[in-house]
Amino acid sequence: MAEPVRPEVVPSLEDRWYHVVSGEATSLLAALARGGLSAAAGLYSLGLRANLGLYQWGLKARTRPALPVVSIGNITLGGTGKTTAVRFLVARLAQAGIRAGIVLRGHGGRVPAPCLVTDGQGNVRAADDAGDEALEYARLLTGTPVAVGKRRETSIRLLAEAGAQIAVLDDGYQYFRMHRDLDIVLVSARTDLRLAHLFPRGVLREPWSHLGRVDQVWITHADQASPGELDQVRGLVRRNAPQAAVALTMHRAEKLVDLATGAVRPVEDLHGKNVVALSALGSPTTFEGSLRGLGCEVIPLRFPDHHSYRPQDWERGALLAREHGASFIVTTLKDAVKVKFEVPWPTLVLRSELHFLSGEEHLDVAIDRLRQRVAGE
Repeated sequence: MAEPVRPEVVPSLEDRWYHVVSGEATSLLAALARGGLSAAAGLYSLGLRANLGLYQWGLKARTRPALPVVSIGNITLGGTGKTTAVRFLVARLAQAGIRAGIVLRGHGGRVPAPCLVTDGQGNVRAADDAGDEALEYARLLTGTPVAVGKRRETSIRLLAEAGAQIAVLDDGYQYFRMHRDLDIVLVSARTDLRLAHLFPRGVLREPWSHLGRVDQVWITHADQASPGELDQVRGLVRRNAPQAAVALTMHRAEKLVDLATGAVRPVEDLHGKNVVALSALGSPTTFEGSLRGLGCEVIPLRFPDHHSYRPQDWERGALLAREHGASFIVTTLKDAVKVKFEVPWPTLVLRSELHFLSGEEHLDVAIDRLRQRVAGE
């Protein structure tokens, strides 16, 4: 079997940070840097605990938003498949007769104040204004209002005015100031436990013990982990969140969409082919693993998370494709919504959806409670 192609990575500060905190950098300077990052993590921990404590001790009251809220968040810096999980939840709520709206911070956008990215009636802002994740929701969930803004309460009020009955809060676990009706945290089964330190010494936004606030934990990408890795992550969750319902999920590749024409192709078309996996994600290895699972040889081309693409980025992908005899460049929808130019190589967008492997009954119970609350209001 051929050796995997070494990833081509566009350098970023994040990559250099990862090289240090993972222990891959072994120089004296790297060791000193890790010591400094550990000290900074201690300061971060003090600030985090003080902020959370204000609400837990009743010194500050949590705000009550205009709609019931379900939060899907992370305890790590990313790579859990949050956007796909939010899309799944919105669709499940719709099946239960509940019209959801999505609210998020709007990373990468230029909107200074809370605003509607889409009202669910076909009016959509540009990606530069809204951010890539918000535009991805607007493109795929055409009947769903989406709002962005630092103050989620104001954004939720906009969703209510647009006809939403429930707000799904994207990446809201650390938004301590607002009450939620259901807190779901995603933990990837592929979590690198070498990096399980508090930021900036590692990838944790909060200590594992803070999972004690959560209602449900979904362990994502469970199909891409070995039995030993899965047991390790599941045990870690059970120890730190004994009160939480735990589910196992996977992201299944469903179809391919031609970036230029919009034509839909089956994922089987990639079997046995060389492809350039072009992405700017928090966890590109998960995307690349999905492609390998489809039976293709992957040539990775990685850009920093939320990277704004230029034509020369795609030229770089085309050069790799020619060098390795690749039939296609394959990318994600999050990346594709930022492409505003003609691409120089046949490019397909991989569409994946979340599926439960176990524990879906916990979500059914929670949705039933939310439906009763919406009906009562």
